[in-house]
Amino acid sequence: MELVLRKVADLSPQVAGRQVVAAGVGDRDRLVLLLGTSVPGSRGVTCTAAVFADRRSGSVEELAIEPVTVVDPLVQPLANGGLLIADSLGSTHGPPNAHVIGHDGRVQRSMVLGDAIEHMLVDKLDRVWVGYFDEGVFGNSIASSGLVRFDLTTGEPDWSFHPPEGSDFIADCYALNIDGDTAWMVYYTDFDLFRIDSDGQTHRWRADAGPVGLIGCDGSQVLLGTIGDRGGSTLWTLANETLADLRFLRVRIEGDDILEGVAFGRGSTIHAIDETTWYAASMSDIEP
Repeated sequence: MELVLRKVADLSPQVAGRQVVAAGVGDRDRLVLLLGTSVPGSRGVTCTAAVFADRRSGSVEELAIEPVTVVDPLVQPLANGGLLIADSLGSTHGPPNAHVIGHDGRVQRSMVLGDAIEHMLVDKLDRVWVGYFDEGVFGNSIASSGLVRFDLTTGEPDWSFHPPEGSDFIADCYALNIDGDTAWMVYYTDFDLFRIDSDGQTHRWRADAGPVGLIGCDGSQVLLGTIGDRGGSTLWTLANETLADLRFLRVRIEGDDILEGVAFGRGSTIHAIDETTWYAASMSDIEP
């Protein structure tokens, strides 16, 4: 079985030789490429513009933004035409490391998301779900639960993960998928599959999935895996509390098995951004 991610758009004409410092896919198949320049004599980059592309309408537009300097940027589009920029290497006690940018390109508010951010995905209600790796979990109070949801209107956490009975705590959030207002997650140490509903209710499927980097889910099946042959990927049927009917498949981008950029699962769709080229495929495109 195979899932081939095919080209949605080549945004190199819009980027026009500028530096892409981060990329993200938001709700309803909307992509943002964050553009910036390196800060001389430091590890930071100053973000100055964003290019948005919409898979459903095919539209592409650019937004000039108030300069924001970060070290290791993450980005997500927002429903109002703005974006969220965060430095994945922030600190609980340091200055704010995330900035909400409005549709006019100006910073509306800044907030602290904490250190060691592995994943940052915004849901359809403009709440941001943040998954952390071990340095954040063991080193800072905001990140100690491993997965935290923040209200972007207040900048404050409104939910944090608590493992259900029989599950261990999160040491590293390996994979995160936001589908509408629902989260799907696999973490170390358990490597089980978790779904967190909009009201914070948590559901677990015993999986022992291992260190997967991608989750896709269409409501009845779940895809767990990576891009390319390394480690392979698996397709499962969601049963009551376990995953059943194991099948192996390969997930790759069109024309190549190697992805130099980033990949995201949003609902049943897997997205990949390789420099300025956007690839995507739905689980319904899986070939025997």
